[in-house]
Amino acid sequence: MASTYIAIENRIKKAINALNTRQNPSQTEIAREFDVPLRRLRSRLADHSPASAVRGLHNRKLKSDQNLALHTCIKRLNELSLPVRLNMFQFTANALVRQNYPQWVYPFSLNSQWVKRWLNRQPDLHKAKRKPPAVARKNAHNFELLKAHFGSE
Repeated sequence: MASTYIAIENRIKKAINALNTRQNPSQTEIAREFDVPLRRLRSRLADHSPASAVRGLHNRKLKSDQNLALHTCIKRLNELSLPVRLNMFQFTANALVRQNYPQWVYPFSLNSQWVKRWLNRQPDLHKAKRKPPAVARKNAHNFELLKAHFGSE
């Protein structure tokens, strides 16, 4: 099905080129010649984009720049080995959503299920595991050394 759809769209592009280059072309004849549906050819001539160009974009909660900002934020926190909790992530996403609305309008809020689904759609993001502290930092937590350093009892 997909290959047929792509093939028809390619033939429609060729038909549109033929319509633009020929003198006094008939849309019906061109549609027959290139074996494309006349209705779809007329739709493309009227600058209606194909369904595949807009499919899946109607139910997005975040705009593309907000999505990129959230993705970059999570990626940076992962690079720093800082764990990102779902509620922190949810708060950040909701703050991004609220930026598009006036102060007196309370927009929809994103729940924890949306956060989990969003994370599943991002293959390059993973749960960051905390690294153990460096040896020097670990030794700095020695209570006796801290007492000796600050001179307290």
